[in-house]
Amino acid sequence: MTHAMITYVQNKAALLTKIHRQIRKGGGLSVRTLKESWTEAPTAIEEPKKEGEVYVTRTLKDGQMRMVFWNEIKPDEDSGGMLVEKEFLNLGHSLEVPNDVDLRKQLASEGLQVTAGESATPNQKGGAKKKGKTAPRQHQVRITNTHLKGQIDLSRDYVAPSTK
Repeated sequence: MTHAMITYVQNKAALLTKIHRQIRKGGGLSVRTLKESWTEAPTAIEEPKKEGEVYVTRTLKDGQMRMVFWNEIKPDEDSGGMLVEKEFLNLGHSLEVPNDVDLRKQLASEGLQVTAGESATPNQKGGAKKKGKTAPRQHQVRITNTHLKGQIDLSRDYVAPSTK
């Protein structure tokens, strides 16, 4: 691990400051990296997580903390953010998406149409890319010997005088 990637955190205040500064970089912090500099970091993250100050992503396999992100919109009425009520969450999860045929019929009945699927990007048109070495690009190199300016005219052939 390089020195630039090491995150030095020694207490909860420094931890929250470090997480908050990651907003500028557009990302979160690895809990593993935080734990390397301060072993109590995962425990210290739990309290701000409960208060809604940070988000924590967890591994699917064992539920261990993976990344921690700063929460810019706190779930309180003063800042405008509010928790979604459980009734609405359940309502959203209970909706079923119709199969493709029924969905197309419903869209057609509303005067809508299905959008085109993902189109191939220009790089994918020819199929698989060729593997192997490509010829190095050759470009004309212009040599300017500025250190010889005024001493030798490089625009004509030059033969050094013989010394006898």
